Amino acid sequence: DITITKEIIAKITPDNLINGFNVNPNFRQNYIEPQINEVIKPITQLDEIEEHYFYSFISFIAKEQYLAKIGDSENPNQQGNGLANLWLNSFSEKEERFEILYDLNITENLIDKNYKKITFSRTNKDNEFVNFRKGDICVLYPRNSDKDTVTSNQIFKCSITEITKNNIVVSFRYKQRNTKFFTEFDSENQKGFWALERDFMDSSFRAMYKNLYSFISYQDKFKRQLILTTEKPIEGNIVDYQNSDFSEEQNRIIKKALSAKNYFLLNGPPGTGKTSIIIKELVRQLYKNENSNILLLAYTNRAVDEICEAVNNAIINFEDINDGVVNYGRTDRNFIRIGNELSCSQKHKHNLLSNISQNVSSRKDLKDLLNKYRVYISTVASMASKMDIFKLKKFDTIIVDEASQILEPQIIGILPNCEKFILIGDHKQLPAIVLQSPDSSETKSEVLQNIGLNNRKNSLFERLYTFCENNDLEYAYDKLSYQGRMHKEIALFPSHSFYESKLKQAFDIPNLKPEIKEELKRQDIPLNFKSTTKNTLEDLLAKKRLIFFTSQKKENDKSFGKKNDSEARLVIKIVQEIQKLFISNSKKFDNSK
Repeated sequence: DITITKEIIAKITPDNLINGFNVNPNFRQNYIEPQINEVIKPITQLDEIEEHYFYSFISFIAKEQYLAKIGDSENPNQQGNGLANLWLNSFSEKEERFEILYDLNITENLIDKNYKKITFSRTNKDNEFVNFRKGDICVLYPRNSDKDTVTSNQIFKCSITEITKNNIVVSFRYKQRNTKFFTEFDSENQKGFWALERDFMDSSFRAMYKNLYSFISYQDKFKRQLILTTEKPIEGNIVDYQNSDFSEEQNRIIKKALSAKNYFLLNGPPGTGKTSIIIKELVRQLYKNENSNILLLAYTNRAVDEICEAVNNAIINFEDINDGVVNYGRTDRNFIRIGNELSCSQKHKHNLLSNISQNVSSRKDLKDLLNKYRVYISTVASMASKMDIFKLKKFDTIIVDEASQILEPQIIGILPNCEKFILIGDHKQLPAIVLQSPDSSETKSEVLQNIGLNNRKNSLFERLYTFCENNDLEYAYDKLSYQGRMHKEIALFPSHSFYESKLKQAFDIPNLKPEIKEELKRQDIPLNFKSTTKNTLEDLLAKKRLIFFTSQKKENDKSFGKKNDSEARLVIKIVQEIQKLFISNSKKFDNSK
């Protein structure tokens, strides 16, 4: 695939692009040809490894985009066919996968007003559970019968601005003058029903192409070599750091991250405090340097909101840094959040760049505004669409959470735009989402396999982490091992199955402060139930925190694990038995948890 991709891109020349058009020769020679040559220049200057890397990922992205648009003919039941879901899957398949909202009735139509929105009531109780959330981009169309599909109707693109159990509100990009088309429900003729399905956007693929091109165009070859692992990271000067509130392990990791010169990688299993402790403390320490600028990224908007909260609690205002006098007051706007209002927590909407810069009228004013703030927070996707920020703002450190969920082409164009980057993730947890099969995404190039790039579905975090492990670069990576989320009996399973039995309890951290130990005592609380029966589910639940059940799999299941009636009934049975157990032991059963 590298050879074919290379042949296609080699056809991008002035002659191939311009010939056949009536272009003024002087204009062609002085303007068009120099621009085309400037674009292809970085591609012509690639070394062997960079060339294999570039063409291999171009091919990978193109196939991802292809599958997203038309589906996978080799595996038609593949989950997540993107736009192809609209016509490849039947109504029942979409319903099974919770991918359609239907039997919607218009209750308020403001589509011709400045609001540009419609409110629907959700009338079908069988359609209560769906895989939609606020901020999703969708297609809307009339659906009054099974014959009405997305391909047989006029469709409208919109975004979900609010979704509840009973209602859903969608907003449109433009006003619609023909309000009569959006008819309200006619109970007599059973007309006026509407349906929503998720839309597909090309922007994520365009961003990956741009990232790849930005990477090969970056002037600092050493930074490219660091990412390609043809050069090792340089060991930095050791920073003097110690915090008595943290464990020995946490102090060691934070000290390493602050001392790193080029990059630092942190593997954090679940519940080990990656965001709540490590990221928060790193921002606090980095922010002490009044000249530092920090960019924090994550894959999901939910993770970004969590980072916003951690940063809000971390940033402090120094009254007199030279004398060590510190004011721990929080400001109203101490960071900039890049993103969309629909996907941002209400609590942090006033931090959005679009809101902070709404009165900016010139490029100079924008640059002054950007320089005023030293902490920026965004999803990787939003940042990839705002790459011009790097022309106006220089970042010393980029910190990426959820790094193990991010494909290489999604991040490599961003990372060189800093002095140092810190990747935090766990490749034993959720991987990046890829439509291709593992076999299809494998690299066939020995050149790429030699730099640890065996499969393009894996994250850059995993490849760099493996490289550092294999080369004993202990100054460039580390791993958290104490978790404070799960009871120790529950934690035994992931520790043994995924973390080589090295996942330990935060409750057992040496010299742990009494007040913190008190918070974590739930990790060591024994079950205190007595069963009224023997050899029953109730009896088992009274004795065990972790129980494995076998369950039936429905034949020809097309929900891909999203729906299993036998498992659902079993969960209900378990909850009912737990409730009985609480009652029989005179304990309060909290329905809200």
